[in-house]
Amino acid sequence: MGATITIRPLAPRASVSTAASTLALPTHHSEDEWAAVYPLIEHMYVRERRRLRDVMTRMEEQHGFRATVQMYKKRFAKWGFHKNARRSRSREGQDPEAMAVALCGSKAVPRAAPRVIRLDASDTAQAFFLSNIKAWGLSFFELASPLSPTAPGTGGVAPEQLSFSFRVVVGLLQRDQGTLAGRLARKAFIQAEGLLQGEGPLVVWNILDIFRNIAANCQAALGNMLLDHLVGLARDAPLAAVLQSFRGMVRAWEREGVPVRHDALEKAWAMNADLLFSRFDPKYLLMYYRLVWDSDLVTMGPEISALVDGWFGRLHERMDDTRVGALASIDEEPEPLADSAPVEGFDALKSEIIAAIREKAGQTYSDPVIKVRVLSALLKSRILEDDAFNPRDPDLDFSRLQARIMAYVAKVVASINEKETQHAEASIPWARMVLALREFGQDPTGPQTVAEMWRLEELLSRAGHVKEAARLREESYRRLEQYLADVPEDAT
Repeated sequence: MGATITIRPLAPRASVSTAASTLALPTHHSEDEWAAVYPLIEHMYVRERRRLRDVMTRMEEQHGFRATVQMYKKRFAKWGFHKNARRSRSREGQDPEAMAVALCGSKAVPRAAPRVIRLDASDTAQAFFLSNIKAWGLSFFELASPLSPTAPGTGGVAPEQLSFSFRVVVGLLQRDQGTLAGRLARKAFIQAEGLLQGEGPLVVWNILDIFRNIAANCQAALGNMLLDHLVGLARDAPLAAVLQSFRGMVRAWEREGVPVRHDALEKAWAMNADLLFSRFDPKYLLMYYRLVWDSDLVTMGPEISALVDGWFGRLHERMDDTRVGALASIDEEPEPLADSAPVEGFDALKSEIIAAIREKAGQTYSDPVIKVRVLSALLKSRILEDDAFNPRDPDLDFSRLQARIMAYVAKVVASINEKETQHAEASIPWARMVLALREFGQDPTGPQTVAEMWRLEELLSRAGHVKEAARLREESYRRLEQYLADVPEDAT
């Protein structure tokens, strides 16, 4: 049985300065989006008899749905709603359903309304969550300023690194390391503001990846605490509507006594991905670079899969030297760490990795998820050949950024090799290579490096190297203790 985790509530900061804080909510909505919010509007306007202005304010502030007065009036006419009226004494005691019919008058409710109103509360909440994701993504692409890269995150922590932090938290709970899990979760919560500082689709992508992993490992308490914390952090930002509707969907599942519906998270990812892949602009190069492709949420339906090839093709064409150089200047190198050592034989290693990913890119894959990971690795491998990414320190053969890129590409190659051969022993050298690159390029004690240590530990155990696997496991806990030196045990 896994360990339990308790974290003291964190007081959210007064405000979050996000790159998207200037985005305006869209006012034009499709028929499906109006149908999704019908139950909420009908409940407030017809059953609770609120004023139209009050309904509009609540829909915008609490649910991220914005429309003009005229749009509401036209929609009310279509739905058969009459202007809000006081309850007469003769109607007191009437059944609420009868009262709703009386207020609606003789006009028929449109065909879309009965279809939506029969949905369960969780289905309605899910439809509204998807609507908010679409509105958030459209707002970003319509209003974002050209080439406005966001900072890696609070305290230099990139949003994608937080994904690995929570993966390791879940792994620690499964390993009965509750104290370490609590301390790491505490640190990740403090750094979570970095999630909200990403750009449009990147924010949703990373948040969904984190919650998919938490839900898949049945850590509902951790997920609820994180979601409440993010809602508090984003309360003054446009993203608040997305997070609030996400929490509303989760609460609806809890009220109905059903577990987290993974298909709902996958639909949300697919909608976000569709917005991303149906558009391409080189000014978003940094955002594309930071997408977490190594995620269980990355699923490729036929519609999205059809867009991916063209999207990556355009990205390759437009990733010229100027853009790559800009990426080099933006993605700043972390300070060298005292206990990180350069990897030997850089040129040979780089050539081996580039040759391997090019070979994989020339193969045909029936699984579109594997294909897209190969394409993402091939794209990142171009950075290895660009002089803009050479190390600033003349004593180093390659930069720490190059090491991180090599680690990512090598991991993609290794995962495909393992699926093809099903042979743990043959995968161990590649796993050692990935770990060594992460130790130098990332942080010898950080969560992503620990995740790679656990991957190597698993392969060693499967191959029968039990003692080495046990030593590696204990070493991973020791390194986490170093990483969490600024989080005392009594903080959890």
